[in-house]
Amino acid sequence: MLGWIIDTVNLTISLAPRRAERLAEILASIPTTQKRTSVRKWHKVLGELRSMSLALPGARHLFSHMQHALATKLKGRVSLRKGVHDALDDFRWMLDNLAARPTKIAELVPLLSSAEGHHDASGSGAGGIWFPAAHLNPREGFEQKPVIWRLQWPQEIIDRLVTDKNPSGDISNSDLELAGGLLHLDALAQTFDIRERTVLSKTDNLNTLFWQRKASATTDKVPAHLLRLFEQWLANLPPELRSDFCSDLCLAQEATKKGVSAGRAAAGDTAWGQWLKLATELAFDPFLETFEDKVPILQVFAQRVRSGKLAAAGNPVRARSAEDYVRLVAQAFLAVGSSDPRHDDSKKIDYRLSKMISAWKKEDPPPNRVKPIPVQVLRSIAYLARSSNRDFNKATADMIMIAFFFLLRPGEYTVDGSAEESTPFRLTDVQLFIGQTRIDLTTATEAQIRCATFVSLTFTDQKNGVRGEVIGLGRSGDAFLCPVLAVIRRVLHLRAHNADPTTPLATVCTSPRKVTPSVVTDTLREAVRSIGPSLGFLPEDVSARSLRAAGANALLFAKVDTDVIRLSSDDGARTKCYATYMFKPRPSWRTIRDA
Repeated sequence: MLGWIIDTVNLTISLAPRRAERLAEILASIPTTQKRTSVRKWHKVLGELRSMSLALPGARHLFSHMQHALATKLKGRVSLRKGVHDALDDFRWMLDNLAARPTKIAELVPLLSSAEGHHDASGSGAGGIWFPAAHLNPREGFEQKPVIWRLQWPQEIIDRLVTDKNPSGDISNSDLELAGGLLHLDALAQTFDIRERTVLSKTDNLNTLFWQRKASATTDKVPAHLLRLFEQWLANLPPELRSDFCSDLCLAQEATKKGVSAGRAAAGDTAWGQWLKLATELAFDPFLETFEDKVPILQVFAQRVRSGKLAAAGNPVRARSAEDYVRLVAQAFLAVGSSDPRHDDSKKIDYRLSKMISAWKKEDPPPNRVKPIPVQVLRSIAYLARSSNRDFNKATADMIMIAFFFLLRPGEYTVDGSAEESTPFRLTDVQLFIGQTRIDLTTATEAQIRCATFVSLTFTDQKNGVRGEVIGLGRSGDAFLCPVLAVIRRVLHLRAHNADPTTPLATVCTSPRKVTPSVVTDTLREAVRSIGPSLGFLPEDVSARSLRAAGANALLFAKVDTDVIRLSSDDGARTKCYATYMFKPRPSWRTIRDA
């Protein structure tokens, strides 16, 4: 009925022919070139693969990437990335192996352990010891003795480890512990014949223990890549899969580094470090495995963060910061496949925790909002730049105009070598038009470029931008405040100095200085200071971040329809500004800006 063929004489289990054929059909229906599929089909695929995994040793370790793809679906579509296809390739290998021999029941059902081992890892290396039972047969060249192994990590791995001195590292100690656990099993597989045997591997790292016990995690980062190799017993894998370990570890580390912004990763490490301090002081398991009700511990943690006792700087913090600490700790739970400790049975934030944070927010003073800059400040900057003979001043003013009209964040239009997340617009991202005709920026004359009536920017890696989205604006009719004229000046400057197409628009070829967020902030504050108190706020009230708010505010004051400009909050953490705006409406260029 369930589609299993059990041989009680030879103690084997195998899929019925129809189920094996169905497995082949599923794998054949998803070629390696397929990039996405429907949520409905993916639910069905996952369900059928899980139902068949009993007869496929190690298959339960292959669902991390596939489950993560479902968890990160976009509307009704699931993205099939490399990790998903790698897991499907492993299923294909298992299918071929299944045809060669049935699965031994001893490979699936744990019995009394034939070897007991202990392993550990640190920033320097990893090592362990195995105590084999008397009935476990050693491989050729080895004796019936305990196995001790040790490995020093390559220096490049040590240099990338997250420590107090290297908070920006992209390899955690738990990553090394999990890798050590895999090497620990390989050490035993190389010295003893452990086919159809149960072994007991012990670790002092809770993350590693949880990952190995659960066998999968809804993630595409380090645990998913390493878990893919667990219980495959490297000694029994084909050579090409055995050699995948090192490449998979490197890929996992790169994925971890790229998957989270450097600033957010550092904040997460800080919050987890403070959580471990509390766990050490109160002597409890950091993952609260023994706690049925985890909320009181989280409340104590939040209270101590708010009071400053567990805050990174040692000073009292606002409710939102305390809430962030708790959220980051919860994300650490999720990263190892555990459930969110903040949630109740209905998967919502626990009532006690939410009301405590709510009460603190009422006690806190109102936040310091970014103040929009009046147009007269921008006009003053543009006027002074026009009369200046310094290219740097002109470039700063042009980038301020571009940021104002396109509602940009500082990292989207300024150049800052110290900011890894900065992705400013480049020359190649610019398109200029005369009417409906696009201008070729490489061959057009200066006169043709100066006649442009419309400009568009293509968003590539800008924060919160949709990749490939094109935002277009026409001329404003103002000689000073015009996005098209500002972009024209930047294009002509870069062309005059034979700049590469990948050169940021904010680059000043005649000066070693860069148009950075601090330069923009200083320029805005100087303009506010020169105009005087009639503006109603101080120079310290404005910064480079004010331009985005100023652009949205100008549209609102211009009485643009609220269906065109909508301001809404995203969990109160950041503001999204949706705007469709052009000074000369052109239906063929109607665009929506998700800033």
